[in-house]
Amino acid sequence: MVDPATAVADAAAPKSDLQVAATTFTLFNQAPVELRLRIWRCALPAPRTFRLDRMRDKAEFPVTLWVNHESRAETEKYYWVALDPSCRLAGLDWAVCFAPTRDEALFSAHDIIRYGGAIFNGTLNNINMSVPGGLGAIRQLEVTDIGDIISAMGMFRVMHDLKAVFWGFSGLEEVTFTGNTKRNGRASSEGMEIFKTDMTQFFAQSKARFSKVYSIKFVFAEP
Repeated sequence: MVDPATAVADAAAPKSDLQVAATTFTLFNQAPVELRLRIWRCALPAPRTFRLDRMRDKAEFPVTLWVNHESRAETEKYYWVALDPSCRLAGLDWAVCFAPTRDEALFSAHDIIRYGGAIFNGTLNNINMSVPGGLGAIRQLEVTDIGDIISAMGMFRVMHDLKAVFWGFSGLEEVTFTGNTKRNGRASSEGMEIFKTDMTQFFAQSKARFSKVYSIKFVFAEP
């Protein structure tokens, strides 16, 4: 058992340099460049999901934008950054730090087809004008509410409108459709099978346009 008096005396005794816990690391800049760049990349945010159909969709700023010139330069290899408010995409927060090859884009088919997509279309136009590679730089896309919009607007209208939207996303690698099937009607299990078959054929027949697509997923929950 440690004597309390001894413990107090040890705590009060002066510490050597090796015993003092470091609060800063001053040797980082002396590390090899390759190691420093790898550390900056490890500090980037995990891939995020951003919405194309919302007026505001907040996304985390990579802290590496603000550390030093080297960290910022490495971050900007992956993120498109607009610090000038006049360059921000349609006023959307996520546009300030958008990584089209890392982040997943998302929009609700129900919202843009049934209620009109002024914000959505404006965002797409701004991405095409402002982001290197435009919509073609986006690799992952999720389309939600498929069952709801098919029930409301019909199969032909939904497939027609979605195909027109997809035409701009020529760099897609992964596409995911999600939604709920209905017990009967246009969005029944049988109807959703028709949708799956048609959309799969669309990407296969448009291989010259969508040559990078390797994954098409359909995630439909049963009622």
